[in-house]
Amino acid sequence: MAEEDSFVEIALAAARKVVREPLIVKRGQKLLYQITVNNLLEITVNPKAPVRGQSAFETDLCVLERKNQEV
Repeated sequence: MAEEDSFVEIALAAARKVVREPLIVKRGQKLLYQITVNNLLEITVNPKAPVRGQSAFETDLCVLERKNQEV
């Protein structure tokens, strides 16, 4: 894992040099892969705060587009 961490740090530094607003590069960003609802049609996960292992996974590096609020 340590080898991967050092590679990700190098890639992150390189990406931050070339990626410009409104795009941003983040490490360890959690992304939803599934949104489920219960029998009352209520969302069972919080799409604004995904949790790894609860319908979300954690990325090594992720390029996101900044919208009105901080990403």
